[in-house]
Formats: sequence, C-alpha cells, structure tokens
Amino acid sequence: MNNPFEQHIKQSLENYEAKYNPADWSDLQNKLSKAKAGKSSIGKGLMIAASIVIVAGAIYYFSASDSKNNKPQNSVVASQNIIQNEVKENPIQKNQAEISHPLSVIGENSSKEKTVVTAAPENKTASTEKTETQETKNITENKSNNPQQVQPSNISSPKATFHADMNKVCEGSSVQFTSDNNEVECTYHWNFGDGETSMEQNPKHIYNTAGNYSVKLLVASIKDKKSDEQKNTITVSPAPEVKMNFSASDDNSLSVNFDANAENITEWKWNFGDKQNADEQNPAHTYNKKGNYQVSVTAKNSFGCITTAKQNVNVEYNLLAPTGFSPNGDGLNDTWIPKALLVGDQIFTLTIYNKSGNPVCTITDKIHPWEGQNTHVGDTFIWKAVVKDKNGEESNYKGLITIAP
Repeated sequence: MNNPFEQHIKQSLENYEAKYNPADWSDLQNKLSKAKAGKSSIGKGLMIAASIVIVAGAIYYFSASDSKNNKPQNSVVASQNIIQNEVKENPIQKNQAEISHPLSVIGENSSKEKTVVTAAPENKTASTEKTETQETKNITENKSNNPQQVQPSNISSPKATFHADMNKVCEGSSVQFTSDNNEVECTYHWNFGDGETSMEQNPKHIYNTAGNYSVKLLVASIKDKKSDEQKNTITVSPAPEVKMNFSASDDNSLSVNFDANAENITEWKWNFGDKQNADEQNPAHTYNKKGNYQVSVTAKNSFGCITTAKQNVNVEYNLLAPTGFSPNGDGLNDTWIPKALLVGDQIFTLTIYNKSGNPVCTITDKIHPWEGQNTHVGDTFIWKAVVKDKNGEESNYKGLITIAP
C-alpha cells in the first residue's frame, strides 16, 4: 500500500484489540466441536471466504469514504459496521465471524497467536449503504423496464392536395390551380396533361383544345426530399367556330346585311357598333351616317361555351342619288330625290343648281321631290345636300343630274 491513508487504516486494524471474554470463547469452542468431522473442511472454507469478503468490503468502503469526505475515523467505524452486517446476513457465517481472521503476532513465543475479536457497534452506516444499494437497483430495473421513448418527429410530410376553380371549362378558358399550404418548404411541379408544365405553387393555365386532361401535382420537401403526388381531371368542351359576313344593301348604302354561321348554336347576339343590337342569326342594319364601325356577333352552343367574332365595317354614306330622270309626265321616273333621304326621319336640305350656279329648286322633306320644271332633254344640273344625324352632326354631299328623254 503506497497510499498514506491506507497505511493508517492497516495499522489501526492491526493495533485494534477487543476485550477478551473467556466464557464466550469456551462456548464457541463447544459449538464448533459438536460439528461433524465431515463438515469441518467446509466450515473452514466458508470462514476463509467470509474473511476475504470482509477484508475486500472494508478496503472498498474505506476508499469510497476517503473520496467523499477524507475522514479516516469514519472509515474505521464503517469497516466494523460492514463486518457486523455480514455476520447478520448469514447465520452460519455469524458463528464463524465472531472470530476474525487471526492475525499472527510473532514474538518470543511463535506457538502463541493473538486473536482479534471485532466489536459490534451500531449498524447505522451499513443500513444507509444497503438502502442506497437497493435504490440503485430499483433505478436500474426501472430503466430496463421502461426503455427510452423515441420522440416523434415534428416535421410534417408534404401534401400535394390541390383544387381548380373550374373542373369543366371551354376551349380558350383559363383555369386557376391552387395548392393547399404545406407546413414545410416545398417545390412544386405541375403537369397539365396537354404537354405544358409549371413550377409555380398556384399557376394559371389555358386549354386551347377540347378533351379530358389529367392534371398532376408533385410536391417535394426541400429538407428531407419526401414527396407526394395528386391527380385531378379537367374536362374541356369545344367552343363554337363562328364565321361572320356582311354586305351593303342594294337600295341604300347605309343599310348593311349581316349573316353568321356555326354549329349547335342556341343563342345569338349582335352589336353593330352604334349602340344598336339584334338577337337574330342574319340581321340587317341601317346606319344613320357614314363611318367605320366595329361589329361583333356572339354565339353560344349547347355546351354553354361562347365565341365572339368581330369585324370592322366601313359605311360610305353617299345618299344613293340617281344620275338622271325623265320628267315627261308618263308616270315613270318623273321625279328625282336621293334614295337615302327616303329612309328614316333625317333632317336635310337639298338644293339643285343650273350651269350658271343659280339655284332652281330647294327640298327639305322626302315627300316633295324635284319634278324637273322648265327643263329640257340633255340639260345638266348640280345638286348639293346637307344632312344632319341624330346627334346634330352635319354631312355634305353633291353630284350631277342629267335630264333624260
């Protein structure tokens, strides 16, 4: 032993001498002599084993006590308590433990041995150690019976759930797709089923051809690459194909004939560009003045799909004035007035001039045309007209008239 403390303990044990009682010693010798001869060797073995356990326990306890409070005197008492506790635990060892391991004292008479008998102080320290040992055992058993619980991960898996604002649309219509929000940061990959894709979270897409399309959304977590996919079907119905035509009227350049063609149409609606409308398939419309008008026709088919066609119509307002007439009284072509002024309730002033520039006739209403008084076959006249539309805007027109036979 190199440790000074351990040397001190050893010297203390060697110098310790318990009080000797002859009566106790005689009683012990009588009990041992009654044991059978065949068990004597077993008894000695048990004695030796008990002694080794006692000494080992004392050394362990002394070392532990030294590391805690470094008080040698408490270690001596603890050693004695451990010895007494060992004796109480085993009745067979109790009788043997009453005689401690004999420490030979070599002096003048080598045939004599000095026996050290241990005392029996209070067992307070040993009881405390036993309680701590039992608590340690219980803790160990609880750990083995209750394995550590694995805490579930708080990271949610991505969800690819989405919806469209319309599952049934017409050709050329825009569909808004919306992906439900995810608790984790994700990437989004859309496949619209018509060869088009998108990486947006909430994209818009236009379907230009009728049919059924399988829309797929793949959502992947950026952190752990977990993914989810969902599919949905979009039905696209055909829109009507409308063809629109127009032509000027034979008797009035301000009157225009319109027509439109399409299949499975249930509803028509025309807008002539002058705030006038019609719901026929092939209407005719008369404009009040010349100009350029944007005309549109809207057709709705049996699927509820709508198509609108538009064209620009240029209306030339020239009053459709005849270039001649024959005022001979035969009842045929005896009067003259521009045909456009006979339509509607237009406000106008029509004046006819001779070659000299002098006025020969003025007309302000359609029921009083020029009758060609005092004219001769072959005479030529100039006419001028000022026409006001419904908004009060004036338009000026002019032309030539020749007297026919």
